[in-house]
Order: sequence, then structure tokens, then C-alpha cells
Amino acid sequence: MLISIIGEYLSQFVYSPNHSMAFQTRMFFTLFTLLFGIHLLVYKYPTIRALLILVFSLFFYYKAGDYPVVIMITSMALINYGIGLWINTYHQDNQRRNITIIGVVINLCVLGYFKYTNFFIQTYYNLFSPHTSTDKIPFIKHVVETVGLSFYTFKALSYLFDIKRRIIEPCKNFFDFYLYLVFFGNVLMGPIDKASQFIPQIRQPYILTMEQASKAFYLIMVGFFKKVFIADYIHANFIGRLFDQPNLYTGFENLMVLYAFGIQIYCDFSGYVDMATGFSMLLGFNLTANFNSPFLAQNMTEFWRRWHISLSTWFNDYVFMPLTISLRNWGVWASVLGVIVVFFLSGIWHNPSWNFVLWGLSHGVVIAFETATRRQRKKWAKSLPTVLYNSMSWLLTFHFIIFTYILFNCKELDKIGTMLNRIAFHFNWEAIPKIWANSYNVFLLMILGYLLHFTPRVYKEFVIERYIYAPGVIKVLIAVILIVVVYQIQQAESIPFIYTDY
Repeated sequence: MLISIIGEYLSQFVYSPNHSMAFQTRMFFTLFTLLFGIHLLVYKYPTIRALLILVFSLFFYYKAGDYPVVIMITSMALINYGIGLWINTYHQDNQRRNITIIGVVINLCVLGYFKYTNFFIQTYYNLFSPHTSTDKIPFIKHVVETVGLSFYTFKALSYLFDIKRRIIEPCKNFFDFYLYLVFFGNVLMGPIDKASQFIPQIRQPYILTMEQASKAFYLIMVGFFKKVFIADYIHANFIGRLFDQPNLYTGFENLMVLYAFGIQIYCDFSGYVDMATGFSMLLGFNLTANFNSPFLAQNMTEFWRRWHISLSTWFNDYVFMPLTISLRNWGVWASVLGVIVVFFLSGIWHNPSWNFVLWGLSHGVVIAFETATRRQRKKWAKSLPTVLYNSMSWLLTFHFIIFTYILFNCKELDKIGTMLNRIAFHFNWEAIPKIWANSYNVFLLMILGYLLHFTPRVYKEFVIERYIYAPGVIKVLIAVILIVVVYQIQQAESIPFIYTDY
């Protein structure tokens, strides 16, 4: 009996496609506790500390994608490290630019092959052989499961760009760069930290005050609550089935699922970032902020300054600004073109499918419109009462975001039309009381999620401060209550984070 229990426990350390080591799993909490305990014993030795976290990060990667993904990312780390040193051997800008281009081509070829090859094959057959059945299309079956490929590619590229621009010097220690590239806290879903922000922290003296530890535990608990209690429950009990067959549901349910997905993706993604930030803080690393109440935005430009901030910053620094500077003679049209290019790339970066391309372009077109009409909109704002103008702006922005989530979720274009048709012509007002009675728990969680999101920052900071300075027994009691409540409703199988599917 004991041997079988031990064997079952040890089997969890072996890669399995159905048992990753995501933040919300018991296995991760167990192993991180072990890591943190060892870390407290060796933190005075920076090299040992860095190697310990690197080994844990590689095991995290192994659990997500098996040995081949570890081998591939190690190879890419060696290549990018070498190119960074190569760039720095030259002083002339054109030489540094040419070597950087080589690095960009290598990284984008790897990203393109693993993430986009089948998309291009599918597109080719759709255009030139539309009647070919899917099972006869020669899709490439990749040997390597490229977990987190988009994120570590962007981190590698920012490293090369910043060396080329002389913003940073290349790492003297390969393992420091390797840790930056594969750090478990942000490799699957971001935030996309720049090397200049992350790498210096590896060798800084480790200091963890009681206030910092309390804030880290608070973030972990809040992220866990948002992910498991709100996002996973709403997905399992409402969202999943409705997006699969929207024609079977009323227009009211089709509309509600859009509001539901809005709060689900926010709680899922920001919950991940909260946990990643908390776990990283306990190990002495401060990650880039990635969210700032995005659904409070009054226009789409502001939304992307509040949502996935590190991705928006990356595209701004390395795509938008260089492109608009090179086309500065075009005036405002340089910015318009830059926005369209950025959001086309953003859409296809999220997922290689045409619904994501349309999703990205829809955001890009609206932001381009905002860019081109900035002066006119200022005049409109002056001609209307401030409260009215701001309320209308927020309402339009929020519902544009919500309705474009149809593109985010529906790969089949006919489903998009079905959902819109059901909302417009089959709303079924008389069925609302019955629908509410059948799914009131889901709707109450949606309301809770949005209330937490729209809570003013000053109140959130007040709660954090009260938790930080609360007696230890109160902190433990809160944690126990949260764990008990969350595990009461947790699904039988852990639901993956949304962005790890894309």
C-alpha cells in the first residue's frame, strides 16, 4: 500500500500531457514550498541561488513539454547568447544592425516553423483546394511541444535589440541569460520582462522583509481566487458549452456569455500574473506590471495601456516606434499604418488563425481611427458635459471589447454570425427569469468579478495594507478559509490558463 502511494506520488514528477505543473495545482505549491525552503538556505550565494532557480524553471518547462522542449530552449538560449556577444564585438551601427537581423531571422524562423507552418498550410488549401478534407491535408506533426515559445522568443529579441541599441551590455554569465529566458514565473504567459529589468536582479543581494512576504502571499491568494473560484467555475459551468453550440441558446445567453468571457479572461490572465508576481517576489524578483483595471478604459488606446502592458510596450518599443520614425514624413498616416501593422502582428501572435487576425485588426482599425481623429474628438469632448462624454466613451469602449471576444473564441466564421443573429433576433426576454434561476451562481460570480475589477484602486491598496500589517494568526486564518472555499468548487481536473492554449 505504502509503496503504491509513493509510486503514484513519484509518477507526478514524470512528464504527462495531462498533468502539467501550473500555478494552481497542488504539485506546484508543494514543490515551490520546497524550493523556497532550500532558497532560504543558499540565498547568500548568488551563483548557487541562480542555479537553483534555473533548475526549478527547467523542471517546470519539462513538466509542461517534456525533454525535447528543454533541449530546444537550451539550444535557442546558446544561439541568442552567442549572437548577443557577437553584436557587441562591433562598434559600427550598420554592422551591429546586420548581426541583429541574423538573430531576428533565426528566432522568427523557429517561431514561424513551430507556430505558423500548419496555419499557412491550412490557408493554402482553403484558397486553392477548398474541397480537400481536413484529414487529407499534410499538416506537420511537431516533435517538440513549444510551450511558451512566443514569450521567450520576444524576450530573446528584446535582449538582442537592446544590445544593438547599446542600452545594455551582453551577459557575461551564460546562466544568468538562460535564467532570464526560462524563468518559470513569466515564461508561459508573461509579463514580458526586458533583460535590462530582470537580469540585474539575479545578482542583487536577496532581501525579503515581512511586508514584502505578506504582499507576495496576498497576491498569490488573490490570483488563486480569481483563477479557480471565478474564471474556472464560469468557464466550466457556462462558457465552454455555449461557445461550442451558440445556436442552441437564446440571444440573452449568447450576450451573457460575452460578458462572462470578459471577466473570465481577465480573472484567468491577471490571476496568473498575480500569482507569478507573488511567487517571484518571494524569490527576490520584481516582475513588470501587466494590468491596470483595463475595463475602465474610455477608448481602445487606453485599453491597451492597461491590458497586457508588457506586450503593448514590447510592440511599441520594437515595432511601432521604429516604423513610425522611418515613415515620419507621412505625418499622422505613419502612426495609422504603424497601428495597423502592430495589431495585425498582435492578432496572429496570439494564435495562428484567421479569427485572431480579424480580432487584432478590429482593435487596430479602431485605434487607428482614434489616432487620426484625436483633435476632432477633443472638440467633441468640450462640446458635451464631461460626465456624459466620459460615460459614453466608456460604454462604447467596453462593449466593443466585449463583442470582439466573439472573434477571440470562434474559429468558424459561421458561429460568429450565429451568435450575432441570436442576440439581435432571438433574445427571448420571457426566458430570462428561468435562465437566471438555472445559472444564478454563474451570474453572481460574474457580478462579483466585475465588482472586484471596478473597485477603486484606493480601496484595493487599503485592503492590501490592512492584510500586510494584520496579525499572523489572521493571515493564516484567511488563507485557510480561502483554500477550503476554493477547493470546494474546484473542478476535478485543473483547467489550463487561457493564454497557454494560444
